[in-house]
Parts: sequence; C-alpha cells; structure tokens
Amino acid sequence: MKNILKKMALLAVPVVVWFAFFAAFEPNNYFGLKASASSSQPVARVRAYQQAAGHKFDFRRQPPCPF
Repeated sequence: MKNILKKMALLAVPVVVWFAFFAAFEPNNYFGLKASASSSQPVARVRAYQQAAGHKFDFRRQPPCPF
C-alpha cells in the first residue's frame, strides 16, 4: 500500500506544478488571485459589470410571452 501511495504522489507532482504555474500566469484571473485584470479580459469585464452601479436588466420583470 505504501508503494502505491509513493507512486501516486510521484504522479501528482507534475500536475501540482502545472496547476501552480497556470494559477500564477493565467490571463483571465479565474481564481481572483490578482488585484486587477485588464479590462479587455472577459472575466474582468463581467466582474466590472457586476460591480457597476445603475440599472440592470431583470428577467423576472419581463412581460408574459404572447405565444
């Protein structure tokens, strides 16, 4: 059993290294680790929209469908 755990840990090392590299250099700030993202990035635009004050479209206040 210990032999299997050692082999599994060895197999997990490249995956952990890849994930750490991805999280550090991701362009869209998926995990929110960076203080701010470029406004041209999709996730940053969505977050900016969510934080913006003002009228937002509410789907619950739609008139009934005529069909």
